[in-house]
Amino acid sequence: MSYEHGTPFVNLPQTVGSDKRDWFDTNDAFRDVDAKLKTAYESASATAEGLVEVNTRIDEVNTTVSQHTTDIESI
Repeated sequence: MSYEHGTPFVNLPQTVGSDKRDWFDTNDAFRDVDAKLKTAYESASATAEGLVEVNTRIDEVNTTVSQHTTDIESI
């Protein structure tokens, strides 16, 4: 990379002052952003799947608690 300044988080090229922009400078930065977006997408997908499982288990616990409540009331 021939640029001197980049954004703080993902180091995207930033042109400042008298810099002469070379659009080839963006290739690595775009590739890095693409890889990070892919990782974020896959992580979000895995999290969503985990939340579905958690919700299913919560429903099962609610059913059990409801049954126990009914049993206790009848005792």
